[in-house]
Amino acid sequence: MPRVKDMPTPAQVQSELQAVLASEALQRAPALSSFLTFICEETLQGRSDQLKEYTIAVEALRRPNEFQPIENPIVRVQASRLRECLKEYYNGEGKGHPVQIRLPKGHYVPEFRLLSTPVDPSLSVPTDAESMKRPARSIIPRWRWLVAIIVGVLLVIGASLAAYRESVRRKSALAEESRLFTPLALPAPQDADIIRILAGYSNPQYIDQLGRVWEGDRYFKGGHAVQAVYEPLVRAEDRNLWLNYRGGEEFEYDIPLKPGPHELHLHFAEPVYGVDAVAGGGEATRIFDVSVNDRKLLDYFDIIRDAGGARIADEKVFNDVTAAADGMLHLRFVARSSEAIVNGIEIFPSSPHRMRPIRVTTRNMAYASPNGTLWQPERYYNSGRVHPLLQPVTGTDDPGLYSSERFGNFSYTFPVTPGTYTAVLHFSEAYHGPSNPGGGGMGSRIFDVYFNGVALLKELDIFKEAGGANRALRREFHGLKPNALGKLVFTFQPIRNYPCVDAIEIIPE
Repeated sequence: MPRVKDMPTPAQVQSELQAVLASEALQRAPALSSFLTFICEETLQGRSDQLKEYTIAVEALRRPNEFQPIENPIVRVQASRLRECLKEYYNGEGKGHPVQIRLPKGHYVPEFRLLSTPVDPSLSVPTDAESMKRPARSIIPRWRWLVAIIVGVLLVIGASLAAYRESVRRKSALAEESRLFTPLALPAPQDADIIRILAGYSNPQYIDQLGRVWEGDRYFKGGHAVQAVYEPLVRAEDRNLWLNYRGGEEFEYDIPLKPGPHELHLHFAEPVYGVDAVAGGGEATRIFDVSVNDRKLLDYFDIIRDAGGARIADEKVFNDVTAAADGMLHLRFVARSSEAIVNGIEIFPSSPHRMRPIRVTTRNMAYASPNGTLWQPERYYNSGRVHPLLQPVTGTDDPGLYSSERFGNFSYTFPVTPGTYTAVLHFSEAYHGPSNPGGGGMGSRIFDVYFNGVALLKELDIFKEAGGANRALRREFHGLKPNALGKLVFTFQPIRNYPCVDAIEIIPE
């Protein structure tokens, strides 16, 4: 069995950190990746004494400077999730790795362990008494063996120092490279006129993994707060948003609202029916109506039908929502079968008859283009993995937009209001090509893109269309209409290797 030997070198820790970050579990959890990267780098830099709850929240999880650890347990929650991820990783994908990263319970300073196999007793150096019993000729091989060990140790030390110097050089080069071609990434903006309510959530405030501030449950009348038994698994950028909900035969929210048109987003996820045989049910088990100021918004609404299954995050969008004569938005939920429920409510100021544009990048932070266009952290996806792109992308005035990609067999489901839309898909070939890690070039990556089941792009070869590797490719489509459920669904299907995309824009026409 392996045993703890000595402390690994910084280069060995950095190498293992990159391996852990590339694992499937961490690829699906950008907040945990940021958490782990921050605490490891701070420890390697000799600043482990600075790893406090507040520092991690602000520096790693991008919480505002006003963050209060007593009111918001996000760091403790993420630390617990990270411990479990590391445990699963070293019990599976990372089993047998000579270097291991652990996060002790109750602490935020990671442990770096160097493991080795026990010494074989048959290879141990004999005692003097034993050596006297052996022929003299055995002394020569023994000295050769000791010399070989010393030489091997010196070679390992030399290789580790070289790897460490190369790691420092690469980090410096990448930092300079990022400074030259990547504009500043920003935390998700908070607009004082935006209302976000987490239904059923008892704490005053919650800041999600995308940096958005949600108020605890308020302005309600009737119903009851419920903690979900099952977590949503699909299209859920932060599962904590669906851990609570308000339910009941009939309940309402009377929300103070400023004059003018607003855009209303309602968030749902079926927490019980259709999940397993114990709960039973499924389609048509939970049906309810939703109205605003006595105007019907949803009639005979079934979350499973709309989302495509249980434990799938679902969102409905409505524009031209205004306050009633009393300055309130009266949002009413009435059950028809089982209880009505809602997980979250968002209200944005908007233009009349026009939905706000949706712009998402595959990075986990908001991003501002040089022209001032604001891009939100990635949402609405299902499957695939995110990978950072380290080479600068040419052929564009906005290279920072192409700093990461989602790849795999994946889809995006954008909730919209009725109307027609323009979609802009942004690509770059950052893996294949003569100077890239995957080698090859034209024909190395080929895939299809479907929109609501109809082919939008057939046999797309980014390398060919863009004119080479690490070059921006922009494809624009007009007149797109949502399906009957109010969704724009983009499906990326592989033909050769994996599809990929860097950013997507949805713009109302």
